[in-house]
Amino acid sequence: MKLLHKCQELLAAEKMPTLALALLTYEALVVMWKELARVIPKLSHYIHLGIAKIMEYISKGRQSCIYALAMSEQTYFTIFLD
Repeated sequence: MKLLHKCQELLAAEKMPTLALALLTYEALVVMWKELARVIPKLSHYIHLGIAKIMEYISKGRQSCIYALAMSEQTYFTIFLD
């Protein structure tokens, strides 16, 4: 559960989280939730509802024209400025 909280903290710490940061964080969250659903089968139905909502949000983000620019910007900063 600490990792789930870290995702929320990461986005909340930014004054204006970028689309790239948000989508990457949400994708990591989905991976963690899938593992959690495997570990706690009694909660898997509810976890999968949350995953579906996040995937809907990710899908909407990927359909926007700005998505490619945001992801390329994130890649640029990762490669050249880190």
